[in-house]
Amino acid sequence: MRLFTAVVPPVEVRADLQEVAPVAGLRATDPAGWHVTLAFLGEADPETLRDGLARVAAGHPPLDLALSGAGSFGNRVLWAGLSGDLDGLAALAGAVAEVARAAGLTLDDRPYGPHLTLGFAAPPRPLDAEVAALRDHRGPGWRARTLHLVRSDLGPRYSGVATWPLTGP
Repeated sequence: MRLFTAVVPPVEVRADLQEVAPVAGLRATDPAGWHVTLAFLGEADPETLRDGLARVAAGHPPLDLALSGAGSFGNRVLWAGLSGDLDGLAALAGAVAEVARAAGLTLDDRPYGPHLTLGFAAPPRPLDAEVAALRDHRGPGWRARTLHLVRSDLGPRYSGVATWPLTGP
């Protein structure tokens, strides 16, 4: 199954962003599935990852985060940015990637860039107006307390596979 790991903003944080997200004219993602990907794992057996991901979660503390600002990937993807403990988030993402590679998975080597995907321009077009509309947005803060292993199906549709509390020092 196609898997990824993520932290998930709580309902009230997603609702705040949903009120201001300029997704008219975009193929918007479902706010119920909004998440911040740590690592896309591709096709994998979750059983090969469970113990390693449990150790990662036990070694990392909860993270204080907020959705903040926006950007785009070219003329195709509109995303919301993050602020807060980005170093901790990057460390968590790096530890997840180490577990995945140790399990034999091949991951993308791009530097980690935390974001929450809001929608897709189809056909591609400049997203300058949408980015400008969210540039100064600062959503409510939240404490990310859980590492999620998520299945991704076409659509996209997401379903939880496993979760672990972030309980590190």
